[in-house]
Amino acid sequence: MREIMLVALLLGFSTAAGAQEKTSPPRPAGMGYVFLAMGSCQHAVALGGAGGGAEAFITSRLALGGDLGGYSFTDTTTFGVGAVNATIHLGDQTRKRGADPFLTGGWAMTFAPGGFYGRGVNVGGGLNYWIRDRVGLRPEVRGYVIGEEFALILRVGLSFR
Repeated sequence: MREIMLVALLLGFSTAAGAQEKTSPPRPAGMGYVFLAMGSCQHAVALGGAGGGAEAFITSRLALGGDLGGYSFTDTTTFGVGAVNATIHLGDQTRKRGADPFLTGGWAMTFAPGGFYGRGVNVGGGLNYWIRDRVGLRPEVRGYVIGEEFALILRVGLSFR
């Protein structure tokens, strides 16, 4: 009888262990990125630049962040752009590898060596493609409207989480 009770007890524990809820890996608290950029303004003047930024997740899909970049037109005009954005991530943040598409938009400000230049908005979208647990490729397109000026910029870089 004692053996039967022992077997029943062991079977009960093994069934309870299998019924425990599986926990998914934690989503990252945030991420950073660096980029190289090229684009054009509405006057068809080409520009290039580089920069970086960071995001902090406030929900599983919504992040708040900002970035800063330095740009130069082909006519040697140099300027900077700072942006504060909300980003909606459409992919699963707990995946270690694969695609994480996103949409982003927010406030933007430009500045030049002489000081403040203008403020406006930016909208865009792209993809973090995680090639390692913490490193991904990040292509994206951003449109900036600053005062009466418009620029469309392709940014390609690396993401880190």
